[in-house]
Amino acid sequence: MDSRFSLTEAEKAILQGAGGETLRKVYSSIVRYGEVFGAQKLITLDGPVHLVTSFGIPFLSPTFDIIDELLDAHLIPAEKFTVNPRPMDFKNVPCTLPEKLAFHLLYRKQESYEAQLQSLGIQNSDAYTCSCFLQEVGNTPQFGEILAWSESSAVTYANSVIGARTNRNAAMIELLSGVAGKTPLFGFLTDEGRRADCIIDIRCSRRPEAQLLGSAIGRFMMDQVPFIRGLDVFFPDGLDADCRDYLKDLGAAAGVNGALGLFHVENLTPEAVNYGSELVKKGAPLSVIEDDDLKGLYHGFPVLWSAPAAQAHMAFVGCPHLSQEQLQEWLDAILHRLEQEQYESCLIPVVLTVPPAIEKSIPSHDRSLWALKGIHISSICPLLYMSNPLCARKRIITNSNKLRGYSTARYYSDWDLLNQIVGGQSA
Repeated sequence: MDSRFSLTEAEKAILQGAGGETLRKVYSSIVRYGEVFGAQKLITLDGPVHLVTSFGIPFLSPTFDIIDELLDAHLIPAEKFTVNPRPMDFKNVPCTLPEKLAFHLLYRKQESYEAQLQSLGIQNSDAYTCSCFLQEVGNTPQFGEILAWSESSAVTYANSVIGARTNRNAAMIELLSGVAGKTPLFGFLTDEGRRADCIIDIRCSRRPEAQLLGSAIGRFMMDQVPFIRGLDVFFPDGLDADCRDYLKDLGAAAGVNGALGLFHVENLTPEAVNYGSELVKKGAPLSVIEDDDLKGLYHGFPVLWSAPAAQAHMAFVGCPHLSQEQLQEWLDAILHRLEQEQYESCLIPVVLTVPPAIEKSIPSHDRSLWALKGIHISSICPLLYMSNPLCARKRIITNSNKLRGYSTARYYSDWDLLNQIVGGQSA
């Protein structure tokens, strides 16, 4: 152990086995993790953890073994937690029989893994979402709270839009931190680690699409912290629901093209409002993003289909999961276009993904009518859907830079995606 790492007497006793061998290994793991990143002590968590691992895939057997050991030792997180979305939803997502068989084979440990999560203290059966911070889900931290989360888009949202503090933790470290009730103090948990390394000026003629802007910012910043100027002019009402949803998607996209886990937006995000330019490090370089930069980025995204000119099989909207407001906006847009064009159903089936709590709040009658029109509501993880090798061969389109970046899905802007879904127009 690094001699610079400061431990309390109680922590020292645990590392010497006072709380049993399993608790000793828990503390040893998070201490060693902290040492790698230069942490010098542990800090107490203020809120529940959020786990990134939500899929029962057999090669994760060491994860399942660790959880069994924790349960055998009666060690669970002090607060009920949330988990990333499930990988399967045969009821609401169009799926062929061979694809279903592949899913059952790929995620054959799903049922037993979810039983483990229940024993560990997952919030409830609706707690499987990457947008855990939404009020419908309930894992919504407060400004300044210390967390241990690992889902990249949730981490960026918590840090940036809420002003809570969490690092982009490795899978299982967040669970072990939840069990210990502590996490190593470094990075985004510190005042210095939250200061901006660079200034980014947005000089666009109209509000840029969040996914494209996030992608551009991620490429500029990689793992640094940007202070974004010029975006507030598009949000005269400040950090309202529309702005929060926009920044949710911006952060998710930025985390794909880089390793961004925190950004500040002048006059909008909490710390930028509180501290302004004091957040920016002395001598921080300036970068500029304009309309042409985003246009070039959009047209430069690769198409990984074997037949690029062919029509898509299906569309995904909601990676990360949509908020209630975003869901309604997409439903309104699709249904309006169908009525306008006098079409009975979408040319391309579309899956709108939301947290389970939002999905369950929709009347079954409405969902049945929408399904007849080719509109499906699900709480599935689109990324895990695309991890099925049979699904990866399908021509999937999306407005999510995250899904595009991690799969064979093809990216379209919101407007172009709507044209594809409803009319199949070329973008």
